[in-house]
Amino acid sequence: MGKLVIKGLKECQKAFKMLPDRVSRKVVRQAMRAGLQPMKARAQELTPVKTGDLKRLIKVHVRKGKRRGQIAIDVQINKGSNAFYGAFEDLGHDQVHGGRKDSGGVVTGHYPGSHFLDRAFDQTAQGCKATIERGIRAGLEREVAQLGQELKGQ
Repeated sequence: MGKLVIKGLKECQKAFKMLPDRVSRKVVRQAMRAGLQPMKARAQELTPVKTGDLKRLIKVHVRKGKRRGQIAIDVQINKGSNAFYGAFEDLGHDQVHGGRKDSGGVVTGHYPGSHFLDRAFDQTAQGCKATIERGIRAGLEREVAQLGQELKGQ
């Protein structure tokens, strides 16, 4: 799966420093969640459909980043009753008959996988990145204006 890294936004860094950490994280999280919706929609369009379960399980998931202060947001197959087969459908798998491959089963073929999550990323990454950048700027302007109003009221 690909990775979008947004660096820079130098004019926004000063605004981030003016805001409390909780508020700046909220701005980034909201912008990223909104920015990844087109990628989620594209992944759902590209998903092979038999029952529709896999398509419904594609979600935008927010989590903590690996480093302190980072936020990570993924478009992924969410946990559900039949979610396990999403990886087989996306990445591919061996067709095995006569038991498990490691205990005497015979590999009779290979399903290459449709790579719908990778294709959705490749097709929408640049548009998502631009949407996230606009969302961060708009969110910062909104929060800085709100902070200014609160300070005027005091």
